[in-house]
Amino acid sequence: MTNNNDNNRKSLRLLNQYTIIVVLIWILIVLASLFWNLYRTRRWTKDIAVHVARAYFEKDMAFRRWGASHGGVYAPVSDWSPPNPYLKHIPERDITTPSGKKLTLINPAYMFRQMLTEFAPRTGVVERITSLKVLNPDNAPDDWEKEALQRLEKGDREVATFTEFKGKPYIRFMRPFITEKPCLKCHAFQGYMEGDIRGGLSISLPMEPYLAIEADTRRTTVLSHLLILAFGLFGIGFGSSRIRKHLLRQMEMEDEIKQQNKFITTIINSLSHPFYVIDVNTYEIVMANTATLAEEEAPSQTCYSLTHRRNRPCDGVEHPCPIEEVKKQKRMYTVEHIHYFKDGTPRFVQLFCYPVFDHKGEVVQVIEYAVDITEQRKLEAQLQQSQRLECIGMLAGGIAHDFNNLLTAILGYCEIALTDLPPKHPVREYIQMIQYTGERASHLTRQLLAFSRKQDLQMKTVKINSIVEGIANILRRILGENIQLELRTASETGVIKADPGQIEQVIMNLAINARDAMPEGGKLIIETSDVFLDEEYARTHEGVSPGPYVMLAVSDTGEGIPPEMQKRIFEPFFTTKAKGKGTGLGLATVFGIIKQHNGHIWVYSESGRGTTFKVYIPVTKESATAKQAIEKSDDIKKEDFSPRQGTETILVVDDEPVVVSLLRDSLEPLGYRILEASCAEEAIQISDEFEGRIDLLLTDIVMPDKNGKELAEIIKT
Repeated sequence: MTNNNDNNRKSLRLLNQYTIIVVLIWILIVLASLFWNLYRTRRWTKDIAVHVARAYFEKDMAFRRWGASHGGVYAPVSDWSPPNPYLKHIPERDITTPSGKKLTLINPAYMFRQMLTEFAPRTGVVERITSLKVLNPDNAPDDWEKEALQRLEKGDREVATFTEFKGKPYIRFMRPFITEKPCLKCHAFQGYMEGDIRGGLSISLPMEPYLAIEADTRRTTVLSHLLILAFGLFGIGFGSSRIRKHLLRQMEMEDEIKQQNKFITTIINSLSHPFYVIDVNTYEIVMANTATLAEEEAPSQTCYSLTHRRNRPCDGVEHPCPIEEVKKQKRMYTVEHIHYFKDGTPRFVQLFCYPVFDHKGEVVQVIEYAVDITEQRKLEAQLQQSQRLECIGMLAGGIAHDFNNLLTAILGYCEIALTDLPPKHPVREYIQMIQYTGERASHLTRQLLAFSRKQDLQMKTVKINSIVEGIANILRRILGENIQLELRTASETGVIKADPGQIEQVIMNLAINARDAMPEGGKLIIETSDVFLDEEYARTHEGVSPGPYVMLAVSDTGEGIPPEMQKRIFEPFFTTKAKGKGTGLGLATVFGIIKQHNGHIWVYSESGRGTTFKVYIPVTKESATAKQAIEKSDDIKKEDFSPRQGTETILVVDDEPVVVSLLRDSLEPLGYRILEASCAEEAIQISDEFEGRIDLLLTDIVMPDKNGKELAEIIKT
């Protein structure tokens, strides 16, 4: 479109130039015609004057021949016709008639002179006979006539000159007198012979009438040429104006089309997803928006080279070709494809394909609008993984809770049995083995409860740096000498609300996993910093709410985690370690603890290039507690414990009867009164009906109807 407008502007400039050239040519043509016609008018005027002069000459010569052929005429002698003294040599110049009347010879020259004397005043034409050898001095030539006679004697047939005569414009014309036989009667004595040039007939014709006609003709010619010039210029201007209007209109239309195209292009380019038009026969991309070509150094020529990085059209084996489907169905078609960036990175896209028809109703082009759903697929995968982990957590939590109740009874009765048995009893060793195995099982159940987020947390407002720095020395002992521990803690971080022991457990589990991934040694890096997760991050990470977080990152330089395993690493009992090297609950425990803190954990890893776990815990507005140091179990002073007798009343509530039995069997021998309930409703009823004072409530936290905390609040009131 730009080229068309440039061509139109060039045409407009050429039109202006050509218009000026045509105008100049037209003016030159009209002026040339005018000057030619004016010249021709002058020539016609002269030619007419010459023709008239010739006519006078022929008339005079006819008259003279008539007179000469009759030998002259005799006329009565009078004052008008006295005897011609120049004819004295003629014997019969004068005669007398029988009646006595005197007559004199009037020769042609005498007769001609008398006629011209009468004729000249009437016409203004001056005619006379002249010669270089005159008989009558009155016929002597003037300067012009003398020159003309000389030219005639040299051979000119006639002499015609436009000049002033008597102060007025005249044409002076002369032709020779040829001596004829009748002329010898009067002029033989002068030595002339028949055929000699005896002189010439001079005719002086006034030009005023002819010049007046010429002037009128010139005016008419000039006026007509001015009209022709005006009409021509008008025609040129009109034609140029029409062409100019056409070009300007075309430019306006092209500008409008350009603006429309620009508007459409702007709209198309404003689309955040690729939009392109494909020729169905050649698969060439005839138009594409900027989102389509964002990853390209230059636009690809075909759709399969752009989207699939192939050098030939798709064969439909991997996925249906949308172009072929649109051609076949002749309607809108939607399909999901995998497209590839220039670096080979796959992207999941949803293609919306629309046919473009020709006048015959055949599909000639296909409009494709590709919506990148890669992040959506990732979010769906995250959601599915989260839902799977949630289901697994619910299952694990339920099993762990019930199993923990059973273990509590087992361990409790083991403790009672060991208390009652003498030190050297042979069964004591078996009971201790049962107790040891039960404690290991209890540890597993605690991990499962952590994963299922059903453990009771001791929440405090702390700073993450205090926890990291407090556990650093323990980590160095656990990691060994071949692994370097590097702390990159921020100078200051926000305050979080967390269970310090559980966060310590998270760091410990991640560090142990990192150690196992670096059997040949390496580096473990623990980083902390404040971050703000914005809306864009929240859109691409399932479950994340925008806001300020404290980040804890644990990175290693180990073997890395393959992509197919990253989806399952937080599942309980899933492990890549050899048999006996791990329970598969370490990362599951980490996941449960972080989720119970309303936080998020993500893994970033490549095979052979190490792994990074990033933990995000929300910042709290509460102030950190004054005492943030974490007390270690080996720092707690153990006090001597000896059973004490009591008389108080204890209400025991648990939905597992064996646990209630264990507590009853353990406390009643010590003098306590035990009230038993299998659920919260039963406990409330016992509390309301019991007339005495209940001194202590021992209740399970998780129960079908109400949890232990709710039950405690109700009974207290």
